[in-house]
Amino acid sequence: VRHSPVPVLVVHADDAPADLAARPAVRHLLVPLDGTPLAEAILPAAVTLAAAFAADLELLAVLPEDAAPHAPLTPAGGSAAAY
Repeated sequence: VRHSPVPVLVVHADDAPADLAARPAVRHLLVPLDGTPLAEAILPAAVTLAAAFAADLELLAVLPEDAAPHAPLTPAGGSAAAY
């Protein structure tokens, strides 16, 4: 999952067999952002998906390993601030 070249939706399995007719229970969406316009392009779709499931939406700022501790975020596009 960490090195996937495409977005990945992770669904936790439980002990019960899957009921494929039931609506999935999505309660929380985590959207990692690195400040690039490409990463932030997913925000409208993430908001729509969260609203459809009445799920919480959390934005996670992902910094490079060499970033200074407590480095301020300077998003390239800045559109995440609107969410």
